[in-house]
Amino acid sequence: GLVSLNISKSDGEDDTNEVEANARLIAASPALLAALERLTACPDVSLQECEQETYDALNQAREAIAMATGE
Repeated sequence: GLVSLNISKSDGEDDTNEVEANARLIAASPALLAALERLTACPDVSLQECEQETYDALNQAREAIAMATGE
């Protein structure tokens, strides 16, 4: 799904912190996507020989890549 940012003018410090946090996340997103793509393509990662937690994390990474790329 798509993520929308609700940025409204407010005098609240919490709103400013949230906007700044969102801006940092948006700025980091290309690097995060590249890291997930590299991790999931790593030849050392074998889903047949990994623990359940690793398997779940890799699937979560693949889902995040699909969300980010619109696939």
